[in-house]
Amino acid sequence: MILYKNVDLIDLISIMEKGILPLDECENNNWEDGKRADNRTDVVYLFSPAAPEVKNSFINYGLALLEIDIESAQENELTSCDVNVGKYIEYITDKVSPEQIKAIYLPEFLKERIIERDKEKKLLPDFPVTWCKMNFSEWDKPFTPERLKIFSDTSPLSTFQFNYFRGIDERRHMIDIDKDHIVYEIK
Repeated sequence: MILYKNVDLIDLISIMEKGILPLDECENNNWEDGKRADNRTDVVYLFSPAAPEVKNSFINYGLALLEIDIESAQENELTSCDVNVGKYIEYITDKVSPEQIKAIYLPEFLKERIIERDKEKKLLPDFPVTWCKMNFSEWDKPFTPERLKIFSDTSPLSTFQFNYFRGIDERRHMIDIDKDHIVYEIK
């Protein structure tokens, strides 16, 4: 079955070398204190979007969307208080090998910036990246071309950075997106 996982850009090279490992094994905990649910740390979490035409990427977990072909994943019931209830079906597995990763999707509108950052500090693995269009908007209105340019130039690209994936306009106001409507155009 085909499942997905969003990951941070800075983890891509390690993931393509070692696979996706559970938190207990990789010790890559980028959750702020008190922000992570009391979920298991000995498994890898994957998802299948419930309505991919409305939301197929959960960028709060990272900008890179990985497509994974895996048979060993088991459906995991979300608790009723989980913020993603109804948005995806969650699966768990022991780990994901690099061979099971079939595609890496990144937003095309950030391509130039990511490639420039990759020249400074290697981010992109030796694996083909698919640059895709991203259908999303500001939290309260569609992006104008000018606002999208400001957003793409100013938003931090790593979940480890303060105000990750939030832009800053010329008045120093935050540019937030509608996190319930994010579609990576992958097909």
